Amino acid sequence: MMVAPRDRTSAIRDDAAPLVLELRDERMRRGLTQEALAWDIGVQACQLSQWERGLKDPGLRSLMRWCGALGLAVTVSPAAGV
Repeated sequence: MMVAPRDRTSAIRDDAAPLVLELRDERMRRGLTQEALAWDIGVQACQLSQWERGLKDPGLRSLMRWCGALGLAVTVSPAAGV
């Protein structure tokens, strides 16, 4: 039986994917390994890897810790039309 390949972005909501990609790019610009950043966030490196690859949704608290570990400010506002 053949299994269709999984869409790698299916776990992350479309509105969160650009932010996750920016956070991954910022980690790489700073020369941080996934292991080092994961330690700062308080998660395992495999979990951070899954977030960066779009396999898992990090959730708001984890996103805020992720941003904080990179020294980035977080602003949360209601979605348009809410």
